[in-house]
Amino acid sequence: MKACFQSLPFLLAGLVPASAAFPALSLEMVVDKQIQSPTTITHAGDGSGRIFVGEQRGRIHVLRDDHLLPTPFLDLSAKLVTERTNFDERGLLGLAFHPGFGQAGHPGHRRFYVFYSAPSPNAPGISSQPVDCRSVIEEYRVSATHPDQADPASGRILLSFDKPQFNHNGGQLAFGPDGFLYFGTGDGGGSNDNQAGHTGGSTTRPTNALGNAQDLNSWMGKIHRIDPLGNNAPGGQYGIPSDNPHPSGTRPEIWCHGLRNPWRFCFDSITGRLFCADVGQGNIEEVNLISKGGNHGWRNREGSSVLQLAIDAPPLTGTVIEPIAQYAHPNVTIGNPPLPQYGISITGGVLYRGSAIPAMQGMYLFGDYSLDGNNPSANLLGLEETPSGWTLSKPSIAGGNPIPWFIQTFGEDESGEILVGTKLNRPPSAMVNGYPAGALLRIVTHPPPPPSRRKSWESAHFLTGSYVDPDADPDADGVPNLLEYAWDRHPLSADRSPDALACRSENGSWTVSFDRDPRASDLTYILERSTDLSSWTPALTIGAGLPPAGPPFTGESAVPGHAFLLRVSCSFPENPPGTFMRLRVARP
Repeated sequence: MKACFQSLPFLLAGLVPASAAFPALSLEMVVDKQIQSPTTITHAGDGSGRIFVGEQRGRIHVLRDDHLLPTPFLDLSAKLVTERTNFDERGLLGLAFHPGFGQAGHPGHRRFYVFYSAPSPNAPGISSQPVDCRSVIEEYRVSATHPDQADPASGRILLSFDKPQFNHNGGQLAFGPDGFLYFGTGDGGGSNDNQAGHTGGSTTRPTNALGNAQDLNSWMGKIHRIDPLGNNAPGGQYGIPSDNPHPSGTRPEIWCHGLRNPWRFCFDSITGRLFCADVGQGNIEEVNLISKGGNHGWRNREGSSVLQLAIDAPPLTGTVIEPIAQYAHPNVTIGNPPLPQYGISITGGVLYRGSAIPAMQGMYLFGDYSLDGNNPSANLLGLEETPSGWTLSKPSIAGGNPIPWFIQTFGEDESGEILVGTKLNRPPSAMVNGYPAGALLRIVTHPPPPPSRRKSWESAHFLTGSYVDPDADPDADGVPNLLEYAWDRHPLSADRSPDALACRSENGSWTVSFDRDPRASDLTYILERSTDLSSWTPALTIGAGLPPAGPPFTGESAVPGHAFLLRVSCSFPENPPGTFMRLRVARP
């Protein structure tokens, strides 16, 4: 299918909203102290509601109903280049699911793609052409029998290329509305795109070097577009769409060029426009609206043409696309009026199309890694489109903005709500007080919606977002977690079994009573009868979030000594011999 969004930026005047203030926001902790340096957050688009979180050191986790499943979806750590001490930009950097992933019979069924940094057999290269690592895009399939686990033997490498330095890797993967796979690559690393391993560069840093980002024969400093199910590329492992903008004689995969380190990009799910954050050199960070065949100016300039770097690079040819927003580094005064000073390394975000925050509809939320790079202090930032252009602002965040984390990445769930991946320490595998230093946060309204009873109970006893096995009994008191929750008990402190089901006979009738927590609106309480202990018949069902009603229900009262539990009473005719009762608690 042809790309349907190439000219959209020039045709959407009717969709541009009137100016509105960026709404006040809150951050909801989703997963804490259980993931390491998250670099990618996405979903499979298969209706499962699952969220997939990729860690920089190679593991991919599944988040289901805000619970991190105990077994990783895929572990690529053995394929990665060895981690540098203190700080590293390499690792697992991209994850994307084919649009046909959840459609049986579709060629893309069960297929997904990863971008990672692997050791190169050519490392370390020679002084004029150093090799640090190899960037790899690989396809995998999900297990046919275990949908929450990938098949590690299904890997198929689409493409790979060596790069000279450890930084500026890019690594974002995303499918566009045209069904093709887009991926971003940094300029190769180092600084100024003019040292050894960069086109025209060397160890002497010549000022007239073309640089990788402007070299249309180089993989680096670009966003590329391929068909992962095609076979017309050299080697036949992927296809090159016929309407890609660059002919043979250059890299035909290139969609746009002139980028330094495109660290996270996203497609607007309604307009199809492609937004990309490009990490700056030493003065300016920028957001670009990407177009087919566009040149975004690096290495000749950082930021807009008015604020270009004084680098004696070969002259740029053709039209160069200006960023739609930019800001300066701390203590850098540049521009007239001066640009705001928001941070040192931009982290691209998401163009919001969810429904939970109506006031943010159509706005672009992104961030900056940190104010100084050594301490977790990151700004959340926003762009809104107005009839006169894009307005950059710093939204109000409950608890303050900057926030006390490094911002690594952004993503969205199937409903379009935004998640933020953060960490507390620079090294990708760093621990803090014995726990992984990463976290996953959700952008919500301010004031935030109250947490569900289940989330409140779990966060009071377990790490936020951890998988709580309903059948497990961690305190070995004979009461599994689900029943501990159903009766508002402590799951990690053994105590006697609750008197949660009682029967008594009086005045020719049989009274059965049991306890329930009305706040646990995700539970169904089912009172059942049996005469043979093998087949059971429901006598009373209290649906999730509903009050008890109908016979044999006779009433409920407060449980002595407990502020929240209610005791449900039911009345039956005199208990015939051989009749048994049980209480079953279930999640719908």
